[in-house]
Amino acid sequence: MITVYWQLSLLALSLGLDNLSVAVGIGVQGVSHRRALFIALTFALFQTALPAAGIWAGSALGPRLGDYAGYVG
Repeated sequence: MITVYWQLSLLALSLGLDNLSVAVGIGVQGVSHRRALFIALTFALFQTALPAAGIWAGSALGPRLGDYAGYVG
């Protein structure tokens, strides 16, 4: 069980570093504090909503598509 948390933490770290690199690029261009806050909140929204949507879709579609995975593979 600890291995899963370790793997998830490394994945989250890598995605966070990816966002950091994009944010540094945006910051180098020079943006206002208001625009920076909007960008940060947009990143946070999508980093929260999309994994949740993926987990929901995977749990809903997984049992239905699992029977066909052997044929597709």
